[in-house]
Amino acid sequence: MEMLSAKTTWVKEILNSTQQNINDPKIANILLGVEFILDSLLADAQTLNNTFE
Repeated sequence: MEMLSAKTTWVKEILNSTQQNINDPKIANILLGVEFILDSLLADAQTLNNTFE
């Protein structure tokens, strides 16, 4: 779980950095959507992990 969390954080940092350098609002919105999906994935993984503990 820790590895997944660390990698998700790493990807989110890359997304945030990319968003700051993007002038196209459509691309920025897509990146926000990807970040939302990552947050959802991490929350679901945490719930699943807690189920098996």
